[in-house]
Amino acid sequence: SKSIMAISYNVFNDLREVCAVDNENRPGRYLLEDAVLKYGGVEHGITLYIQEINIYEDIDKPGITGWIELLDLDNLVSGFLVTASPSGKHVIVGQELLYLKFRTFASDHYVDFMDHPLHVHKIESLETYDPGTGATSISAQQYRVHFCAPELMNNERVRVSHAYEDTYSEIVKDILKTHLKTAKEVWLEDTKDIVKVVIPNMHPFDAIRALSVHAKDCLLYTSPSPRDRG
Repeated sequence: SKSIMAISYNVFNDLREVCAVDNENRPGRYLLEDAVLKYGGVEHGITLYIQEINIYEDIDKPGITGWIELLDLDNLVSGFLVTASPSGKHVIVGQELLYLKFRTFASDHYVDFMDHPLHVHKIESLETYDPGTGATSISAQQYRVHFCAPELMNNERVRVSHAYEDTYSEIVKDILKTHLKTAKEVWLEDTKDIVKVVIPNMHPFDAIRALSVHAKDCLLYTSPSPRDRG
């Protein structure tokens, strides 16, 4: 029933808080709020499976990359569980969207990818644990789900062929919004001079990097934190 589920959820949250506080001073500790994989109307809640989160951001790189490590007791990666989807089972293959929200203990601010999910692009198998002879359960699997910002995937599929007459900041904004079609907030420092630029069949990020050579002190980066503009 809903009341039993609510009680179980509250108990889980209480235990999570207690365990987290006990290990608060450990480097890399985090409090995971939510983690969901979605694809084609099917979704898998993976909060309880996650053992480790690694996110990489670089001021010289246009997108976020990273991976999460799962200890999977239900064989989600092989479609063992039957879902409520009309299509039935779903095998996690590396084309899903990852919705993720967590925070570290150094801050009350969440790293939040619930509105702008990450794109899964690879499943890396690590180890399988055999439950032993006569066991009724399936073996546990440990694997990594690799992800990146969706703009990095879109960048490889899109090319820009366009003649511009505008400021560098407006040209970059148009490339990000019109061609790369990012749904994220874009924050730019305005440039003043009107320039004439021809983009000759280039990937969006390659075009922006070429423009940055002419625009002084230009950097393009992505941050998982809404307060850190980029």
